[in-house]
Amino acid sequence: MLRTTRRRRAATPASAIPSSAARSVVALLATAGLLLAGLGSGAVAADQASPTPTTGTSTGTAARATSGERAARLDVSPSVFVAGQLLTFSGRMPTSGVQNIRLQFHMGRPGDSWTDVERGRVGRTSRTGAFSFTFPAPAMLNVRWRVRSSSGTTPGVLMQARWQEILLEVDGGSDRVATGSTFTVVADTAPDIFQGPPPIPGRTVVLQQRVRGDEWRTVARDLVGSAGLARFQVTAPSRARTVAYRAVQRDWNEDGDRIGWFPSYPHLVDVVSSGAASRDDADPSTDASSTASTDAAEPSARATNAATPTASTRYRWAPSLFDFAWESGESLTSRPARGTRRQGGWLDTSDGTGRASKHNGGVELDTGWDNRGDAYGSHGTTTLTLSRNAQTYGRWEFRMRSQVEESGPGSQHTILMELVPATAGTACSATAITVAKVTATGGRLTVGSSSARADKAWTWTKRGVSRGTSPHNFAVEVGRDHVTWFYEGSPIATTKNQRAIPGVPLTPRISMVGVGQRRAPRTQAIYDWVRGFPIDHGSQVRRGHALRTRTLGTRC
Repeated sequence: MLRTTRRRRAATPASAIPSSAARSVVALLATAGLLLAGLGSGAVAADQASPTPTTGTSTGTAARATSGERAARLDVSPSVFVAGQLLTFSGRMPTSGVQNIRLQFHMGRPGDSWTDVERGRVGRTSRTGAFSFTFPAPAMLNVRWRVRSSSGTTPGVLMQARWQEILLEVDGGSDRVATGSTFTVVADTAPDIFQGPPPIPGRTVVLQQRVRGDEWRTVARDLVGSAGLARFQVTAPSRARTVAYRAVQRDWNEDGDRIGWFPSYPHLVDVVSSGAASRDDADPSTDASSTASTDAAEPSARATNAATPTASTRYRWAPSLFDFAWESGESLTSRPARGTRRQGGWLDTSDGTGRASKHNGGVELDTGWDNRGDAYGSHGTTTLTLSRNAQTYGRWEFRMRSQVEESGPGSQHTILMELVPATAGTACSATAITVAKVTATGGRLTVGSSSARADKAWTWTKRGVSRGTSPHNFAVEVGRDHVTWFYEGSPIATTKNQRAIPGVPLTPRISMVGVGQRRAPRTQAIYDWVRGFPIDHGSQVRRGHALRTRTLGTRC
């Protein structure tokens, strides 16, 4: 089990932090805001199933019953943890005697109730009703856990997992280095910002360099020290250019912990001639003025909450083939937690400032920021593509929320959910089904299909859709004779055109698409879950708006 020896560093005002690190702090605080916004106002609701309020937190203080009862209690340790870390639950039940016990959770939203944790039957108490057992930490924020037996329950404890993070910086603060020089890159795996994660001494961290446009190659490795830092000696290329690096904490599976790998944002380093490296940092070459104005938000409907209807429930698609919910210590490449076909994982690419990463109870695509100097904006495209779990006909559903984190010039990144041929791997595909194409603040939702063979695209756009930080549900059903698209559980468009049905194994891809490397406001999208279902369960739907046809034109 991970034993945390949390070191404390004096808090530093953002104005005193080097510019690239200050932008890191602001960016991570923005991520925190979106994660918390998705929990809804009812995230810390009282226990509706027991006679006492759910009091106490997972900060080392026990949750206790009120004075009129036997002192049922629940302690969770350690007090600072990340998802997947092995926790110790100890306490006692309201009555004595040997009892079978199980873990339960409560999401805290209006209408939620206490539910058994999967694989949460954890054993028996002693004759006095006391218990002590270990169980992996959940990923979600503001979720209450308790222990239940036939005789009663403990009070609930508020679980607040810290999310993993890495801040990357060139030692000395400058992101300009001379050709052929040796410099040091420092990775901080336990930054003291917004309840940062604990250090994990001995954990492997690798430094990767971006190659072939959007892939990563390992160039150095180190072990995390007691302060949470890893250091890498790097030799700059022999010719002037911009090089992107990222750090990745490898899987940590020691002493019962199951903590998945986690990447930093890309960090850009300008490699320049010796004379240029000695001068003050120049503005990066990416020109914000070359982009269009920021997208204006269209009038939208009232935002929905986490209980927004799903097509899979309404039309009885269950059971799922796969259900990626990222509720514990998984990484991007972990197999799905549920489903009848629990295989496959997600492959990430980034050709700009963005990253894909697992965050508390979801997966996040974030456009990041340009760390060089005080440069505004993010740029490039970031993708996640599911591998090894494709199907030719079936259903897929996504729950996503998003926000824009800064104002300024440049068109917003496009948030894209697609099905692409499994044979495409992580590469662009002109043949695809667009499950949803939106921006973070726009009021339009575009769906459709494209065929490279037919040189055609079929699309339909819904206007006035609800946006904002609340989650929304997008789904598609691909049958042998139709494709139907759904929004918030209802069908919105359909086609029976055989040329619009790919007829090949398809796999989900989620993307944050930039306009090349032009600057744009920083944008985040968090997916609470992604699910796949077979075509032969429940009701097939063949109604909705007709699609418009056009020539495909642009290809990969």
